[in-house]
Amino acid sequence: MADHYKIRIKLLRNDRPCNQGLKPGTEWLYDNAAPQGLCSFAFSSLRPFIEVLKNGGSFPWEKDPNVVTQCCPDHLVNNVFEVRREPETDKKADAYNVTFRLTGKECDGVCGFGHKEGDTWEINSPREMVLENICPSAFKSINDAVMVMRYGGQYPWQSDPETYTVTCPDPNVRNRFELKRTPRE
Repeated sequence: MADHYKIRIKLLRNDRPCNQGLKPGTEWLYDNAAPQGLCSFAFSSLRPFIEVLKNGGSFPWEKDPNVVTQCCPDHLVNNVFEVRREPETDKKADAYNVTFRLTGKECDGVCGFGHKEGDTWEINSPREMVLENICPSAFKSINDAVMVMRYGGQYPWQSDPETYTVTCPDPNVRNRFELKRTPRE
């Protein structure tokens, strides 16, 4: 079973005053929902990184396995956030390759993007998080799970740490994707 951690988010700095009024030094505790007072634009960009740390993973480019530093996507402000796992651990997760395959669908509808059972995508390098020929809505749905799998995390309800299943958000199709991770060579 995976470890499940609390997450603290801290605004470290900004280049210009934040148009949402966020001030450096402000902290939020993530409790499985967007923290009150943290703008949704910043939270949306931090969410995949929060999921990795919350579910026991870490990032190979960070010295501390408990921390990741990320920026808000608002280029006029450039808020820089620290996302920190609590309690801290000295465990540094391995990075993995992730393959995901469409294994079926939960409903009888037709996929508007044209995906079919057996379609497969691979993420085998640090620069491959943008994939061609996949529905953006489906990828948005599975991106957090891909990040968790890729950086060594595991969801508490996930019985096999190497495999995870996610569905797309289309209520008429609900394509089912199976994610598998393998050690990076």
